[in-house]
Amino acid sequence: MKFFKSALLLLMLAGCAPQAAFVQVEMKEVPGVHIAVENKQIAVFGIASANGGDSLKIENAAMALADKFGQDRGCKDPLPVFSLSELSFGSLESESFDKEYLRSLMYKSGADLQILLHSLKFSNYNVSTVAEYDGSAYGQKMVYVPYSARMDVYDAIADSVVFKAALKDTVYMSIISQVASKNYSAVVEKQLPEVARVVGESMGTLLSAQWRSQERMLVNYPGNSSWEKGIHLANDFKWKEAIELWMPMVDNRNSRISAYAAYNVAVCCEMLGLYPLALQWADFSVKKYRFEENLRFKEYLKMK
Repeated sequence: MKFFKSALLLLMLAGCAPQAAFVQVEMKEVPGVHIAVENKQIAVFGIASANGGDSLKIENAAMALADKFGQDRGCKDPLPVFSLSELSFGSLESESFDKEYLRSLMYKSGADLQILLHSLKFSNYNVSTVAEYDGSAYGQKMVYVPYSARMDVYDAIADSVVFKAALKDTVYMSIISQVASKNYSAVVEKQLPEVARVVGESMGTLLSAQWRSQERMLVNYPGNSSWEKGIHLANDFKWKEAIELWMPMVDNRNSRISAYAAYNVAVCCEMLGLYPLALQWADFSVKKYRFEENLRFKEYLKMK
């Protein structure tokens, strides 16, 4: 990542003894809206277009969404998936559904929390050549397929749509085809029902907290046993113990050493979920000595 590489270069070019150290961490990203599932029966409804031409795609997407949601929420049993036609709902583009019909679904399906997946559309795709094999009439193509889909979550007990989302993205497909061929429609169309599963899983990630792998930079002083021990503790995710080693260095008369130590403490506080305290230490670090990483980290913490 350029962000971390630039910080490393900054420390080196400045002719300082400190070096950058990197820690791989798993960060939990929480969705903007909390959807309570406790003591609720949940079902996913894939709503196909009126002509039914996308029924297999929407069904596959709905099943993938159900699997993802069930895994993320620790559901013991697979979530039931139902296939419906948009004719039942009238206009899905409008702000309000036919709530009377949605309430009837609760009685038919037994689900008082209904996840509605609909308006799945694949747009015109683009094709680029990855490789053409010598002595062969076939080559590898990369196909870029834009798509859009919408999802609504209806709580029948509260009689309210508690979540709405629209997703636009692109799926990448690698296909093997004849080099001379320029008509990939049949190949792409055949793969779209499987591609729809990717769309469904992506929609599922919007409903629950997700763990993402991220990288954090810490400042290390090679040769300083206490400082290096702090880095080793951080690599083992022992953030409190690392803080205890770096805290005495915060009072160092050298403003750079103080700033680097305070920055490390700020990172550890973030890892512990102590965001206000992390921001205080990041601010302290910047006031002692400004460098690229503590400035960016402070701005990042302001948005938490």
